[in-house]
Amino acid sequence: QTIPSSDFDGSSITFSFFFYPVTNVDGNSEAFLYDTAAAQVTQVTDTTGNALNFVNGISSDGTRIVFWSRDDFTGNNADGNVEIFMYDSSLNMFTQVTDIIGGSASNFASAFPDVSADGSTIVFQSRNDHVNENGDGNVEIFSYDVATGMITQITHTSGVSNIQPSVNGDGTRIVFGSNANITNQNPNGWNQVFLYDVPSDMFTQVSMATNTAGGQFPDIDGDGDRIVFEFGFAPTEIVLAECGGGGDSDGDGVDDADDLCPDSNTDANVVIDGCDSGVSNIIDEDGCSISD
Repeated sequence: QTIPSSDFDGSSITFSFFFYPVTNVDGNSEAFLYDTAAAQVTQVTDTTGNALNFVNGISSDGTRIVFWSRDDFTGNNADGNVEIFMYDSSLNMFTQVTDIIGGSASNFASAFPDVSADGSTIVFQSRNDHVNENGDGNVEIFSYDVATGMITQITHTSGVSNIQPSVNGDGTRIVFGSNANITNQNPNGWNQVFLYDVPSDMFTQVSMATNTAGGQFPDIDGDGDRIVFEFGFAPTEIVLAECGGGGDSDGDGVDDADDLCPDSNTDANVVIDGCDSGVSNIIDEDGCSISD
């Protein structure tokens, strides 16, 4: 069985299991949903032939479950590749998130999906070339917009691995493990935890490991303010990192959570009636500039 996931209030729990005596007697790995109020288990997938359905995330209201599988739930995976899927319990409907033609069905090329609390965004790791930006087949981080069906490649690296992403409540912050030198702070290629802020298109290296057994298995809270991850080896520690409140969307150097002028004028000089005054447009610590 895989690590279970719970919705916001703990009323729904999803997990994968190889054997459930009532509905899954063939012992295939299937996805299940448990209703805590009714004390009832529902089998979400029902496959044969070692389809391997591995659940990895659930939305805050318990209606959207994400998992990876080599089965054909929607009629679009006849080749049996390992793909990312979403199940919407409110609609009783499966959506195939990824669709790779060819390759090996035994190759877990796309895996470890997570879904935002609001169900709007799915993130996952993959070595496939989903948007013609990963021709070298490196393991990269991708996001999927549920409303539009659009996939975006988040990382662009070579010869390294970007793995196990976790997304915050509204899909604006993504945390993941990587041995890449994304922010020029990891030249030795140690395992680190990185944060990607979607609105500002900015990466932050969260951990500062000095050996290969660095940061891994990150998870981010709903607000996107806190990250927990495993750090080190023998002994292994669990680390909590405070990561601010949501990026710097106007580029004034002040975190959005502390910015009183979230759309600040960042021109170098103060301009009055179209004329450059020659006065420097100083930005205060509250995120407001003179021009504001």
